[in-house]
Amino acid sequence: MKIVTAIVCATLFAAEGKTYFTQQEALQEIWGEAELTSEQYSEHTFYMSQESTDDSSACFISKRVRSKGQSLMLHVAADGTIIDLVVCHFGEPVRYKAPLRFYQQFVGKKLNDDLRLKRDIDGVSGATLTSRATVASVRDILEAHAEK
Repeated sequence: MKIVTAIVCATLFAAEGKTYFTQQEALQEIWGEAELTSEQYSEHTFYMSQESTDDSSACFISKRVRSKGQSLMLHVAADGTIIDLVVCHFGEPVRYKAPLRFYQQFVGKKLNDDLRLKRDIDGVSGATLTSRATVASVRDILEAHAEK
């Protein structure tokens, strides 16, 4: 019985937080090795490629989910449309991370009153706090982007 308990505990600890992308890796996914510039709006830094013709930008944000954080990168078109949302780090146990289809709901959306849980965004049972933190993060970035 002690062996089973030890295996279960080891599995649970191994399931703690994971970094999927560093900021540099996430930015390279968008623009490759292109030279980047950055601009500060509110508390957010937006990165842009000097070689890009679409005037899109990317911004990182970290928010607490439960007791640990989640870091996201939001790639936004010049008109405020979300191009992509990437989870760079998820510090909570993996079982609290929302599935990919949850994050994909944000693609193509813009900041408006309906960009909320139970409206344009369907939450995830068992990952309620993750869903709330993600929506709050996306809204924060889009509000800063609107100030540009």
